[in-house]
Amino acid sequence: VPSTILFSLFANIYKKDIFDSFFKKVYELGQGRFIFQIHSPTIKNVPLYLDVKKGICFMDTERGQDAGQTAMYLRKLFMDRKIKDISQINFDRVVRIDMYSGISLVIELFRDGNLIVLNDGIIDYALFPREWKNRKIIKGERYIPPSLFDPLNASKDHIQEIRGKSKASIVQTLATRMNYGGDLAEEVLYRMGVNKDAPPKLSDDDIEKLKFYTRQILDETAANKSYYYNDGTVSPVELHHKERDILKVVETFNDGISEVIQKETSVNPENEKIRRI
Repeated sequence: VPSTILFSLFANIYKKDIFDSFFKKVYELGQGRFIFQIHSPTIKNVPLYLDVKKGICFMDTERGQDAGQTAMYLRKLFMDRKIKDISQINFDRVVRIDMYSGISLVIELFRDGNLIVLNDGIIDYALFPREWKNRKIIKGERYIPPSLFDPLNASKDHIQEIRGKSKASIVQTLATRMNYGGDLAEEVLYRMGVNKDAPPKLSDDDIEKLKFYTRQILDETAANKSYYYNDGTVSPVELHHKERDILKVVETFNDGISEVIQKETSVNPENEKIRRI
C-alpha cells in the first residue's frame, strides 16, 4: 500500500539515480499502469514501473501493447528529455518529476491514483480528470497539491490549530489531517509512548517529540531495507508497534515493493489479456 514514508524514501534514496538521467520509451499497460524507460550511468535501462493505485519502483515486467494513445502522448513530451529533479510534495503520497524543458510529471498515489502532466505548473494532461470544491485536476488549471500541510515544517501553532479542530483520535488526526498515513502515525505515537486511541491532545513538548521521532524514522530509511509483516504491510523501516508480526526482511526496499506489486498483478485478470496480446 502506498504510504507517505514510501515516497520520502523513493524520492530521496533513488534521487541520485534519477537526477540527470534521460526518459526513453513509455509503455502503457492499462488500468493506470505504465513503464518509463530511464537511462542513466547507474541504473542503465532498468524501467521505472508505475501503478497509480499501488506504487512506484524500478521493475521490468511484461509490456503488452507497444503503445497506446496516452503512451504516445507521453513519449512525445518526455522521450530523450533530461530529468532535472524528483521530489515528494508536502510529505504527501505525491511524487513530482521535473524536466529541464519545464514539463513536469506528477504521480498521485492515493485513492484511485492519477498521472498528471504540467507545463510550467499548468495542467496539460490528467489520466483521470477530476474536480472538487477547492481543487480541479483538469486541463488548463494550475496544479494545486492535495494537501499544503507538511508536519516537519509546520509551526507549533499550525499543528495545534489542526489538532484543535479534530474530533478523531490522535492516531486518526495524524494519519488523515497531518499527512502521516496509518502505519507512520502509529509508529510515531508508539515511540512517543502515546496511546494511539487517546484524544488529539499535544503539548508543545509533544510536538517536539513528534517531529523528533518522525525525523528519526525517515533517517532509518537510509538503510534501504524492506520489512514484511503478517497483515501485508511492507515498510522501509522496522515498525516496532508490529515487531511480533514481522515475516521477513528483504535487502532493498525497491526489491520488497516490486515483489508485492508483482504478486498482486500476477492474479489480475487483465494480465491474461496482456499475455494474449
